[in-house]
Amino acid sequence: GSAEQFPAILTPSSGCSGSKGLADFMTARSEEIEKSLLRHGAILFRGFDVHGASDLSDAAASLGGVSMDYVGGVVPRGRITDKVYNSTEMTRFVKIRLHNELAYQKNYPDRLLFYCQQPSRSGGETFIADVRRIYRALPRAIVRDFERRQLRYVRNFRDAGSLRRRPKWYD
Repeated sequence: GSAEQFPAILTPSSGCSGSKGLADFMTARSEEIEKSLLRHGAILFRGFDVHGASDLSDAAASLGGVSMDYVGGVVPRGRITDKVYNSTEMTRFVKIRLHNELAYQKNYPDRLLFYCQQPSRSGGETFIADVRRIYRALPRAIVRDFERRQLRYVRNFRDAGSLRRRPKWYD
């Protein structure tokens, strides 16, 4: 198919008269947002009034669906509201690599929302990628080999106390 913009970018001037509130925009344009999300893989909402975790929680609620708890992750996260977590409580020197969020869960999230409360003075990027594009870019021989071998990664969880300790691979 043709190359799509990634991520799609929506702004208040994209058709939300009056309010710059993200939750209001998402409610008013929910069908268009769903179509855009399926087409592009991600949406960057830029220029909306979002002031903290409560506004982010309202925006997430406007999309419908059920929120999930953060369970079993490698990095510790703090709960800010009932639906909002911080990205990590690890040191700023640790790089979190590209990954599929909560993909190890039986039921993983359909959507993720990110919000930056305090921008970093330098760095601080959150990388996102369209995994569909990554898959299509892999050499077909490798994909066929994975499929033939039925490649599967299995993760074994430890007790909750061990998740609070710094993993060896961070050293």
